Amino acid sequence: MKQLAAFLIFISTTLASSAQEEAANLSHFEIGLNATAFINQYLDFGSGNGELTSPYVLTLEKRFGKFGIRAGFGVDGNRDKEDPPNGEPTAPTLNIHELQLNARTGLVLYQPLSPRWDLKYGCDAAFGYDQNKNWTEITNFFGERVVNTNSDLEWSLGLNPFVFAQFHLSDKFSLATELLLDISYRQVVEKTQSSEFPEFDVRQQTTGLRYGLNPPIALFFIFRL
Repeated sequence: MKQLAAFLIFISTTLASSAQEEAANLSHFEIGLNATAFINQYLDFGSGNGELTSPYVLTLEKRFGKFGIRAGFGVDGNRDKEDPPNGEPTAPTLNIHELQLNARTGLVLYQPLSPRWDLKYGCDAAFGYDQNKNWTEITNFFGERVVNTNSDLEWSLGLNPFVFAQFHLSDKFSLATELLLDISYRQVVEKTQSSEFPEFDVRQQTTGLRYGLNPPIALFFIFRL
């Protein structure tokens, strides 16, 4: 009887330990970095000119058993100023400002294919903001500062169903890519403005629905913590 009790305790302990290990494997946190530009320095991974094929530079993902949540962020921009040649006072100064922001968050479901391959699928809510603005500054014959501005502002909000393939090189590091379906509402506002002749200012607004399939040509380095 004592032997049977000891055997049952051993089996229960083994099963509990196995369940804990399995739960640990099904609960983890991952950080991803968009490595497409890095890889394109050595191999043409699909973009052709080394630019990012996904706007998300940093990705985060937390798994809770059979499902998880993920997020992605990206930012890109520049601000330039071009002074007149030789400091010519009657020539215009050119200013350029560009800013692009992207964010997404969504639900992930998991389908293991093999010890090395995982397939993930789900849907993200995505937001995009893209501003391009340039303006010139010049002093007219009356000594007044004149500013002429051209600007484009686009924002979008939509849903992105996705399929994400991940290959594990080790327990802590893997490579991944994804197929996205982009369905989003967008608005574009174009403006032409002049401080000298504001009566001729122009504002053009365009709205619409955008949809497209983004092929899996972005490569992510995934680190599991």
